[in-house]
Amino acid sequence: MKNTHKKFLLRKRKENERNLRHYANTNENYYQFDVVLILLCSEFVICVLEIQSG
Repeated sequence: MKNTHKKFLLRKRKENERNLRHYANTNENYYQFDVVLILLCSEFVICVLEIQSG
């Protein structure tokens, strides 16, 4: 009885680690996406300002 309980806990811990790793990866992807969006917006603003100033 104890042995199966231990195995279950170990498996549970591994699943949690995997979920954490997955969460960290998706978070990183969102961050990179935000950076790309900020760069695109700043490029757009610079172009608009250049056009306005002639």
